[in-house]
Amino acid sequence: MYGIQLYILLGIVTIICIGLKSLFKQVIDLARDNINIKRRSSLLDHYVEIIAILEQAKEIAYKKVWQEEIALENVSGFRIHTGKVKTIQNRYVKLVLQYCGDNVVKDLVELHGNIESVILFLISGLIIKLNEDELSFRQLVVDGGGIEDEGEGKTFVDNLFGMKSPPGVDA
Repeated sequence: MYGIQLYILLGIVTIICIGLKSLFKQVIDLARDNINIKRRSSLLDHYVEIIAILEQAKEIAYKKVWQEEIALENVSGFRIHTGKVKTIQNRYVKLVLQYCGDNVVKDLVELHGNIESVILFLISGLIIKLNEDELSFRQLVVDGGGIEDEGEGKTFVDNLFGMKSPPGVDA
């Protein structure tokens, strides 16, 4: 007699524990969602500061990469080979992320979704900046009779990256 009552009581306790576990999981999920909402809200409140730090880091990194990697190639009129382009991209991204610092990088990853998106964003910006600077340089030098065109209407950066514009950007 007591054995059956004990099994029934044990079953009721098990059902209550399962219900409490589910309830606690929901409470924890709600708390986690609330923290994520507050974090995203905080990021959006400080978006201007994050972008200002990023822009300054991009500018410093670009100047450093330009002076150390690209300027001599551009002035001499030689095309940069594909391996060198990858080196330039990697160096630029590494410098930008170092100059931003860990906290800003975490914020950028939170805003963009993942680190790959941040890197693609940085590389696309680098390609656009290189193209703009190369066109300005060409106008100064070619108009003065210095360096010949790269051929077939392609710019220096078109030959560098093998495309007219970065993915997702209309020319």
